[in-house]
Amino acid sequence: MTQSCTTRITHHDAITVLRLHGELDLLGTQELGKELEQACEAARRGVVADLTGLTFLSSSGLSQLLRLADVCARRKVELRVLAPTRVTYRPLQITGLDQQLTVLTSTLDEALASLDPAATSATADAVAG
Repeated sequence: MTQSCTTRITHHDAITVLRLHGELDLLGTQELGKELEQACEAARRGVVADLTGLTFLSSSGLSQLLRLADVCARRKVELRVLAPTRVTYRPLQITGLDQQLTVLTSTLDEALASLDPAATSATADAVAG
């Protein structure tokens, strides 16, 4: 039995995190569009699409990520795609989307820090100090 994609939206200051779980296939993408737009609308600084919980990422799922990137660009909100597993990173790599989108293979904390200049400055100060 297929596990449809579920989403969970959380907020970290001005950054919206969209966590995806299950299989992001044609069935899973049909209801995702509205949630993607809501994630961008709620974000002031950036959006992290966290694909860590996905067990499958289809071409229709990749299309939804491009749609998310487009919505974020129109709203002038930065997007990070967190794809730390082979299941999520490999489709992005094969299609060349890892070159078009800002794809991270690290952790959610690092994705959040990449969108938060204050966190980056604090880290740089701690290293320099």
